Amino acid sequence: MSDKKSRRIASADLLSETESKFHKNATAEDCINDLRRVQKRNDSTFITRIKYRNLGRYSDRTWNRFFGTFLEFRKQAGLELSRGAQRMEREIAKHASHDIYREFFNDEVLPWYNKHAKKDRKKHPIRTMAVVSDIHDIECDEFTLSVFISQCEMRQPDIIALNGDIFDLPEFSKFDKDPRAMKSRERYNFVKSRIFAPLRKACPNAQIDFLMGNHEFRLLRHFADRSPYLKIWLSDIMDITFADFFGLEEFEINWTSKLDLGCYTKSDIQKELRQNYKYYYDQTYVLSHEPETFGISGSNGHHHTLEMRSFSNTPSSQYTWVQTPGLHKLDAEYIKGLNKWNLGFLFVTINTLHKSVIQEPVQVHEDWALVNGVYYSKKG
Repeated sequence: MSDKKSRRIASADLLSETESKFHKNATAEDCINDLRRVQKRNDSTFITRIKYRNLGRYSDRTWNRFFGTFLEFRKQAGLELSRGAQRMEREIAKHASHDIYREFFNDEVLPWYNKHAKKDRKKHPIRTMAVVSDIHDIECDEFTLSVFISQCEMRQPDIIALNGDIFDLPEFSKFDKDPRAMKSRERYNFVKSRIFAPLRKACPNAQIDFLMGNHEFRLLRHFADRSPYLKIWLSDIMDITFADFFGLEEFEINWTSKLDLGCYTKSDIQKELRQNYKYYYDQTYVLSHEPETFGISGSNGHHHTLEMRSFSNTPSSQYTWVQTPGLHKLDAEYIKGLNKWNLGFLFVTINTLHKSVIQEPVQVHEDWALVNGVYYSKKG
């Protein structure tokens, strides 16, 4: 390219920049003052690069010589928080959120921990537990639920443990919800009338423990926030409280959620959910909704699949860990064609004298089951 042609192109570029408010003599302070002027005149509006391009005196090339990026331009003008200030704001928001959640937890949740614990009057050392998890309210397999309640009535366990995700509560999930498809009242009434009431009637003397699962955690956060959506939702189902919703007083249920509701990030939430467990009989047995390692016999839910393993910490110790099957029906819409779930529940026998445990997982098929010598058929 000839020198003459290059000069013509350079002149055209300069003319273009002049027309778009290029000022070669403008200083960094001039640019900052102009950006502040634009922001002041548009106090309620966030000034973006495009908006400044339309309202400001100086072109991109003018201010770019001093600041490099528009974000840095805003920072130098005092319109953008520094990284340190941003971190400070996040920490303030985090701890303000913690205060709300912890106040709710201390006032409304913690008083129900072991409030309805039954006095142990038995003189012999054998204790029994019935464990069920992942019912997911109206999404449950009702045949399996009926088998579980029938077996509880026959065996009369000392403790019935509802090990998380008894509710499904998709209304409070992170996924998009169509309000027209919500069944909030139906879900609430199902748990109350088809799970809590029949269990309490079948086993009037049993201690019923409800260990919070990740699905119940969703609701607790909303309860603590007292969000407008939650107020509307609760109004639709009789304006009830946290304790009313979970039937803690009516059905004499102990609530277990000793985690920190103020956990802020997704990883914090997962960490806290893994800490929501409960020991039984002088740490002879432990329940946790989330899979976790404790070094003693116990069980978890969450995955809806039946697994059992044995392990030993010393030459003379014998422990078992069971991952319980769920009661969620097998034809879940979101896993069609990929279902590897099992239906069922768990019975546990504990010798409190020897601190030893026998676990009896129960698997139920969709239309039949044989449990403790009793044959069940869905067809009647």
